[in-house]
Amino acid sequence: MRNNQIITTLLATILVAGVTLSSVGVVGGASAGEVRVEPGEVSLQEGEQQTIEITYDSLSAPNPEGMEFMIEYDPDVITVIDASPGAYFSGGIGGDFNNSPGEIRFGIAKDNPVSQDSGAVATITIELADGVDKGDTTDITFTDAISFVGEDTRTPEMIDGTVEAAEGTEEAPQNPVDYDVQIVDPTISKSSIGSSPSDRTLQFDVVNVSSDNSNDEFSVKIPDDVAVENITETSVVKRGTAESVPLEGSDPATDPNPGNEINFAVNPIGSSETQALSVEVKMRLSATP
Repeated sequence: MRNNQIITTLLATILVAGVTLSSVGVVGGASAGEVRVEPGEVSLQEGEQQTIEITYDSLSAPNPEGMEFMIEYDPDVITVIDASPGAYFSGGIGGDFNNSPGEIRFGIAKDNPVSQDSGAVATITIELADGVDKGDTTDITFTDAISFVGEDTRTPEMIDGTVEAAEGTEEAPQNPVDYDVQIVDPTISKSSIGSSPSDRTLQFDVVNVSSDNSNDEFSVKIPDDVAVENITETSVVKRGTAESVPLEGSDPATDPNPGNEINFAVNPIGSSETQALSVEVKMRLSATP
C-alpha cells in the first residue's frame, strides 16, 4: 500500500492559493458534478480481493483540472492493500495517497481541464480484514471532495459505497513466544579424544521446546580442536519416553561434511505448552593435530 504525502499544498499553490478541504464550497451555485464509489455494493469472500473505483462524472459542470478527496472506512472489516491513480487525470501532477488505517486522502492536478466528461480518479484494492464475522459491513464514506475548475473550487455530490463480508475470516496469528530453548547436561562417551578416529555418542536434553506449530532450532558446538569425521545417527525423543520427534529440514547424519556445529530444528506436537526432549548423536571424532 502506498503511503505518501497528500498534495493539498501543491494543489493550492497551483490553483487556488490558501484554499483547503475544510473551507471550500460550491462557487456561485454552479454544478460540480458527482464523485462516487463504484461498485456501490461489494460482497467479499475470505481471501478475495476487489478493486473499487473512485469515479467522477462532470454531468453539466465544466470538466475539472484537478481533484482532492478523503474517504473513511472501518479497518476492522476491510484492509486496503493497494491504491493507485485512475486514468481520468492521466499525466497529472501529484497522484499520491496519504493513507492510514480507516482513512485515504488523495489529490491530483493538471495544467488544463481533462477532455473526458467522466472516468476513474483512483482505484483502491481491498480485502477482508482478519477476524471478521459473516455479515459484518463497512461504509466507504466520502468526508470531503473538491474539484478545481479554473480558479474555482467546487464540491461535487458524493455517493458512498458499502462492503459486506460474505463469510468470516480467521484471526491473525499472534507473534510466536520466545520460550528460551536451552540445552541441558551435554555429555559424551569417553571424554578424552585421541588422534585416531573413534566412535562416540553425544547426549543432552533440550528444555522449553514449544508446541506452538512453529519450528524451534538449537545447535551444539564441538570444540575446534576436535575433528568431526562424520555423524552416523541422530535420535530425538520426548524426554522420559520412546516417542520419536522427527527433525524438520535436514538431518545432520545426512551431511557428508558436518563440521563442528551441529544444527537441529524440531516441531513437536503436544497438549502442553512446552516440552523437554532427549537428543542422542552418534559420530566419529578425532583430535586435531
